Amino acid sequence: MIHNLLLVVFAFLACLGAVGVVVRRVVWQKLLSAIVLLIGLSGLVWLGVLQLLLDSVESSVASVGGIEGLLFWVFAISACGGAIAVVATQNVVRMAFWLVVSLGSVAALFFLMHADFLGAAQLLIYVGGTVV
Repeated sequence: MIHNLLLVVFAFLACLGAVGVVVRRVVWQKLLSAIVLLIGLSGLVWLGVLQLLLDSVESSVASVGGIEGLLFWVFAISACGGAIAVVATQNVVRMAFWLVVSLGSVAALFFLMHADFLGAAQLLIYVGGTVV
């Protein structure tokens, strides 16, 4: 819906700018119309690029098992990466931050498995305790 609305707006701007470049006689008005034309055309190009990216993201999300599969992999990788960063980091404040990232990702994994009590307990006890 918003994509179609933006498509109409940018197409209108491009048409308006093209007409202004042809019809206007004063130099600054032609320049302003050319700027409006460029805004409209660049908006149309970016909407096309965005549509291509969204189509490729949809196909890749479907290949990993839907949005839940994608979220699982994101949180699993961030949990493991956070745990590795806790061990590798020498600054205590950064260690605490990476521990929060790791434990928060584990809580998100619990929520993805529909274990809401365990996810809430993970957040309140471990993540909350680390932050405090």
